[in-house]
Parts: sequence; C-alpha cells; structure tokens
Amino acid sequence: MSGSQRSRGGREESIDAFMARREREIARRGPDPRVPAYEAYRNSIRTGQDLRLAHPGDLVLYGASLQNPAWPGSELPPEPAAVPDPMPALPGGSDADPPGPDPDPQPSPGSVGQPGFAESFIPVWGSGRAAIADFQEGNYGSAAFNAALAASDLFIAGTLLKAIAKGGRFALLGPIAKEGKRDWKNIRPEMRRLGMIEKNQQGHHWLIPNNGWGKRVPEEIKNHPLNIMPMPDIETHMRIHKSWNKKPKFDWKRRYWHGTPRWSKVATVSVPGHGVEAVEADRRDR
Repeated sequence: MSGSQRSRGGREESIDAFMARREREIARRGPDPRVPAYEAYRNSIRTGQDLRLAHPGDLVLYGASLQNPAWPGSELPPEPAAVPDPMPALPGGSDADPPGPDPDPQPSPGSVGQPGFAESFIPVWGSGRAAIADFQEGNYGSAAFNAALAASDLFIAGTLLKAIAKGGRFALLGPIAKEGKRDWKNIRPEMRRLGMIEKNQQGHHWLIPNNGWGKRVPEEIKNHPLNIMPMPDIETHMRIHKSWNKKPKFDWKRRYWHGTPRWSKVATVSVPGHGVEAVEADRRDR
C-alpha cells in the first residue's frame, strides 16, 4: 500500500503508518469496530447503496463511528448519490404491484362463487354450489362433474331417509334400540315387522359377514340394518358366497355388483369426488 497524508501534527506519514496509528487508537477505545463496519458495508451492498469509501482508513473510521459516534475523527462518510432503480417503472406508477396471481380472487361477475374448503364437504350444498358456480363461469365439464356429485348426495340422503321412515329409531340405532338378543335370528323378525325386509327374503351381510371374521364383531354392529342388504333371490345370495346349484361362485366384479347396496356404490364415487372438490377448494383458498 503506498501514498502519504499529513498527520494531526502536520507531519507527513505513510498510509501504512496512518492505519497502524488508527488501529492502536481504536484498540485503546474498545472492541474492534471493523466488525460492525464490515456488517454495515455488507448490508449496504445487499441493499444496493454503496458507501463509496474513498480511502482505506475510512472503513476503520466508519466502524469507529458505529461504536462511538462521539469519537473525534469518526464522522460518517457522505451520503451516496441516489442509485437509479434498475427495474423499469410498472404501468400505473412506481407503487403498482408486480403482475402475478390475484392473492384474493373474487367470484366472476354473475357467479355465486365457489365453496370454501370446509363447505365443499357438506353433502348436496358444497357440490351443488360448485356446479352452479362452474356453470355460471362457463366451466361446463366441471359443472357436470359437481352436478353428478350433488345428485349422488341426494340419492344417498334419500335412501337413508326412506330407511328411517320405515324403521324409525331402529333404522338409526339398529339392535341397540331393541332389548333382548341381538343375533341375526332375533333381528330379522324386527326388520320384517318394520317392512325393511320381505317375508322369506334373504338378508345379506354385505360389509361385515355374519360368519368368518365377522364372528369377532359385536352382534349390534354386524346386524345393524345398514349392514343388511335384502337379496332378490336365494341364488344370487348363495353365489356371492360360494358355488350353488351347479353354478360357480360370482367373480369379484359380480360379487361387488350383486352384493353391495346401491347407496354404497354411489358413495364409492361420491366420497372421492368430494375429496377432489376439497383439494380444489383448498387450492383456491391459498
């Protein structure tokens, strides 16, 4: 490092001597100010404002001013000239928001608006509102999908309401609502009395079997009316479980088709459909 300048006594001294003297003075006054000076300088570069330190000693002087602004000779460097903004002005003024997705999307004009995340799980209402909003916004494929979900919700709700209309408290609580034994031989007459199954009609335990692993399930659960599916004939019932009358046992597709109630088939489509709608609602809400 070369060059020289006048010291406070008027004598010329080299830059190296000046730096050494300043470092000795600063060392006597407290902690090394170069650390905060370095941080300040780094921050100024990160924010785009150059300190423009003209002499090597200015860095030390600037650090000293951060430690103790009252020190003699530790004045701050002059403010740098304004740095031009490298980003071009946006339409609508310098304060305009940059282009990007709308953080708070509003419903399209004339639309009832899409349901929220929690609202999308409400049967009939969530999918029905989504179908109407999609239709009003011109998303006809999504409107048809959500309309089908709403129709499936209505079918399931209608089926359960019909069962309640027939069975009343027994349709909701099952064997819990009936005093005494809760095995199938005693539950069947009660379902027959309430019109939930016809005389001599086969009753299929479609979800939880009456035998096999179902023996470990409590009677009041596996003999609940929701688990009993009236069969159209004995052959259909038998072939769900085994070969019968020289006819083979149904394959898994026919077992599913003949051995599950219609409301359950509808639910296998409705429940995942509501999951898809909930994911879309969550994406919209973000």
